[in-house]
Amino acid sequence: MVALLASACSKSSDNKSAPAAGSSAPAAPAAAPGAEGYEGKLVTSGFFAGTWTVAPGSDASPFNGVNAPSLKSDREPWGNLTVKEDGSVSFGSAAKEFPGGQLKGTGAKVTLDKSGKFVCAFSVDTDLVSTRGGPGLHLQGAMTVHWHPAGLDGCP
Repeated sequence: MVALLASACSKSSDNKSAPAAGSSAPAAPAAAPGAEGYEGKLVTSGFFAGTWTVAPGSDASPFNGVNAPSLKSDREPWGNLTVKEDGSVSFGSAAKEFPGGQLKGTGAKVTLDKSGKFVCAFSVDTDLVSTRGGPGLHLQGAMTVHWHPAGLDGCP
C-alpha cells in the first residue's frame, strides 16, 4: 500500500514540515519517477500491532481527498485513512480487531501541493482516540503520494 518517503511535495506551510524518512521496517517499492502511486508505511501499536501500506491497485489520490487511500495491514485487516491540511488524522477499520470504530488524532506533519489544498505527504507519531469510547491506538510512520491530475500541479 505505501512505501517509505522518497520525495516531498513542493509546498509546506509554516508549521507543516516534510515527512521524516527512516524506519526500522522494510519499505514497500517506491513509485517510479513520474509514476502515480504511494510510498511509505504506518505502524500501529496498542490493541492492534501491525504495519500498514496502501492497498495494492489503489488509484493515487491525496490523503485528504474524497478517495483517500485504503490501507492493508500485514495481519490482513483493511483500514481507511484521512490526513487533513491541519495535521488531523482519522483512521479506522470495520475489522473485528477494531472495537472502537473510528480513531482520531492530531499532530501529523503534512506537506501540501503547490495550491496548498492537497496533502501530498505526511509523517505522524501520535496517539489516536476512539470516537466511540473504545481503546486507543498509537500511529507512527510516513507516507507520500505521487499524484498527477490533469489541469493541476498535483504531488510530484
